[in-house]
Amino acid sequence: MQTSLPVASRSPERWLQRFENFESVLRRLEGHLEGRAEFRDPDLLAGLVLRHYAFCLELGWKCLRDLLAWNGIDARLPRQVIKQAFATGVIENGQLWIDMLESRPLFTADGDLEGDDGSPEACAVLAAAARMVAESYAPELQALQRNLAARRLEEQGLSEATA
Repeated sequence: MQTSLPVASRSPERWLQRFENFESVLRRLEGHLEGRAEFRDPDLLAGLVLRHYAFCLELGWKCLRDLLAWNGIDARLPRQVIKQAFATGVIENGQLWIDMLESRPLFTADGDLEGDDGSPEACAVLAAAARMVAESYAPELQALQRNLAARRLEEQGLSEATA
């Protein structure tokens, strides 16, 4: 479901630029997920999946923040952004986005799982986290990409119509 946000007078360059970055990182995440059957080191693959997922999530909510700001909606903190994006129909699964946001502290900046000591238990947790990304979180990020790509096309159509 796509609803119209109020059109603000500011230029959309900020969210469009961030969206390009988001799409680039999402493609890398998708590549890791698609090639996982051939990957020889499952722990390394899980780390790569989690690293690119963390980047995607960060860019995703910031892209939403920029889109909302362009449309005159002031939301700055991640939870506020998610709530406003859900309320305006930019995202459909607000609770999943909150879950994604709440899982952020589990991952370190280098894509490893917090507390990963290389033990079999830690490796199992790492694999489970990567599976969660593959099965639930990545599809939600892909849905955001499709929604924002449609909005980008609308914006380009509006720009061409007013030129």
